[in-house]
Parts: sequence; C-alpha cells; structure tokens
Amino acid sequence: MRIHILTNQGQWARGFNDFFPLFKWEKALNQAGFWFDYFYNQAHPKLFQCDQLWVDYRYFSSFFDTTDHNKEIKPVIDFLVQAKAKIGSLVLFDTSDGSGSQCLILTQFVDLHLKKQLYKDLNQYTIDCGDKGFMCWIPNDATPSNIKYYTTTKGHLHKFKLSWNIGMVDYRYFPLSKYYPIGTSKLFPSKFNFIKTTNPNSQRDLLTSYRGSTSNDTRYSFQRAAIIEFIKKFGPNPKIKAGKYIKKEAYLKEMSLSQISFSPFGWGEVCYRDFEIFLSGSVLVKPNMEHLDTYPNYYFPNETYIPLKWDMSDLSEVFNDLVTTPKSDLQAIASRGQELFIEAQSSSDNFVNHFKEMLNT
Repeated sequence: MRIHILTNQGQWARGFNDFFPLFKWEKALNQAGFWFDYFYNQAHPKLFQCDQLWVDYRYFSSFFDTTDHNKEIKPVIDFLVQAKAKIGSLVLFDTSDGSGSQCLILTQFVDLHLKKQLYKDLNQYTIDCGDKGFMCWIPNDATPSNIKYYTTTKGHLHKFKLSWNIGMVDYRYFPLSKYYPIGTSKLFPSKFNFIKTTNPNSQRDLLTSYRGSTSNDTRYSFQRAAIIEFIKKFGPNPKIKAGKYIKKEAYLKEMSLSQISFSPFGWGEVCYRDFEIFLSGSVLVKPNMEHLDTYPNYYFPNETYIPLKWDMSDLSEVFNDLVTTPKSDLQAIASRGQELFIEAQSSSDNFVNHFKEMLNT
C-alpha cells in the first residue's frame, strides 16, 4: 500500500514526533507492504498517486486556530471532497493533544479518522459540551476558549481508530540536541531501538521533584497550579526539588533521584513528562486516565501509575499515602511502567501489527 501524507511538519525538524514511528520502523513497515511519501503542498501533482492519502489536521491549522470558521472551512471541505473523488481511501490524521478533537466536522468527509487517544465511550464525540469537548477534565469555571466545538454523528463513529501516542519517541538527554533534533525527526531513527533507563531500585535521595510553570489559560494550568501550590507548602526541603524549568540534563537527573514524580494534564492527557518519568524509574503520579484508550497503553491505575482525581482534590491524601508506602511497592509500580515503555520502544512487531489492525489490512 502506497500512503501519501500531506503535512506541514518537516521530516528533519525538531519535534516531528507524530510520524517518528514511521521512520523508526520503516524497514519493518516496508516488509509488511506499507510505503510512505510526505508532501507539503496540496497542489503537488503527485499527491493523489497513492492508495491512501493521510491529511494531517495541522496542515489546516489556520482553520482550527480561528473563531471565524465559516470563512475558513469551505476550502478545507472542498479539498477533502476533491481528494476523496481521486483516491480510494482518505484518512484524517488527527494529532490533537487531547481525547477531544477540534476537527470532528471533517469526519464525515473521510474514510478513517485516526487519533492517538480516544474516549472509551465514542458517543462523547456526538455531544456538544463546549470547551469540555476539547478537554473533558477542565473545571466549569475555566477560561472559555471561544472556539466553536463541532460534533460528529453516530453514523460516523465507526471511522474512529487509534493511531499512536507520543510515547513512541526517545526522551533521553542528548548533548547538542538543540542543534541536531535526533529522537523525534528522521535523523538516525534506528539509534533508538534500545534505550537507556535508570533502574527503579537505584538510590533515590529525593522524595519528589516538579519543574514547571503555569499560563494565564486555566484550562492548561489549573492542575499544574495545584501541584505547584501543594509543593510550596513544604517550604525549603532537601527531599523536594521544585521550581521553574532547568536544563534538561539536570531536570532528568533530579527525576532519576526522585521516588515519585507528578505529571498533570496540559493541553492533552498524554504528556512528555510521563515518558521522562518512566525513563527515570520514578513512580508516575497522574490524573486518572481510565476514560480513554490509547496506543501504546502505559496507563494501568496502581499498576503502572498512581491516579489522581481530575480536580486534584485528593492530591494531599495520595501524596501522604505514597510517603508511607513501602519502597518495594513503589519500585514495583515504577518497574512495570518502565517495562511497558521499553517494550513499546523496542518491538517493531507490536507496532506493525497495530498499524495493520488500525487500517484493517
């Protein structure tokens, strides 16, 4: 199957993590009968010379970033209708950060709608709940986005399929990586078949660490702000490291010395910090993930991570319980999360099988 991908994300650019598994497992995918070409202009004469066309929703980001959707949506729909008439299979590659979606209005015009995480209850995509449609965990008094939320209909729910999340990327520290974006781009993808981790049983001098800041958007920040305020209550404490961002090498070192680490939701539920925590061998403490399906699935409550309520009201209780939990129990949780992360990073068979199932081939 020849697959063409229309995207505005450069193959050699930093942060090209949405497509990184296709580079990492390219040989295995080729052997399974899948071949890929990338296009950056919808007018390219060879764009439709394929068996299947994927349209990266970020390619039409100007539509999703505006409140005047009526002005922007017609050209998008016209292109999708044109594409569907010229090829056998049209796919919307939705890399939205969260389980919600900004582009449900486009589902009706494609054959498949791929997302890296989906609501377990797909009927959620048929319900107009405003900002909560984008980010279901936000509190009722969160700052409104004023971006119109579209829904789809039950007749299109069969089109939704799981793609893959950002847990397929290598999150280690690399010297000079700001100049050489390895680990997320097409540069040296095979380098990351075997990743280096910190053993959960290693000496850990810190109870916890948390580095991060907040923004004026409460949808993004309220969980982060709750953690920051909670940690501030401890005051200066040699067992707790907190504050704003530090250099990545020092940040990962702190995490590898911490028994537990927090990873709140941001724009989406699955976060880079989750995988940095798995690498470090620390225990992942995170808002509950049981509402979603994702691939790879690293999230099993009290087995691979410790769940928190979305409103963070149990933060103190959970933290106090963890402080008194035997280290061996914490290490078992950290070990299991790390094992699943390594397995997903190391097995081309798993990814290729998932890819086949995703496309029903």
